[in-house]
Amino acid sequence: CIIYGNNVTSPGRDYNGLVDIVDICPTILRLLNISGSGQYSLTTVMSNPNAKTRRPFSFAEKFNPNGVGSAATRTSQSRAFIQPDASGTLWKLVHNVSVGVTTFEFYNITDDKLETNNLGVLHSAYGPVASGYWQFIGSN
Repeated sequence: CIIYGNNVTSPGRDYNGLVDIVDICPTILRLLNISGSGQYSLTTVMSNPNAKTRRPFSFAEKFNPNGVGSAATRTSQSRAFIQPDASGTLWKLVHNVSVGVTTFEFYNITDDKLETNNLGVLHSAYGPVASGYWQFIGSN
C-alpha cells in the first residue's frame, strides 16, 4: 500500500501490517471528516509509524470462468485468507478447488513475500489460521 500526503508522518517508510483495498474508502472519509464508516481506516497508521492496524484478516476470491454464473459452471475457484499471529507474522492460506480436486497452500508472507515456500498443512501455525478461515467462510 502506498500512501502519500500531508497527513503522513515519516514519509518514505515501509509498513508491513495488514491492510486491504477496502480500507481506502474509510480512510478517505475520515480524512474528509465524514462519519458513518464502520470499516478500518488507515489514518492511525499514516500518522503514527509504530501503530498497528486493527484489521484481523484479509480475504480474496477468484473464480474461473470469470463473470456471472452458477457454481455448477465454474471450473476452478481459489480463496486466499491472510491473518496475522500474536507476533505480527502474516500467514496466508490458499484454498484451491478445481473439478474434483481440492488443495491447500500455506505461506509465511512476512518472510516469504513471493510465496515460493509452501509450508503445507502440517505447519504448526496452520491450525489457527485455518480455524479463522473456516469461521469466516461459515459466516458468509
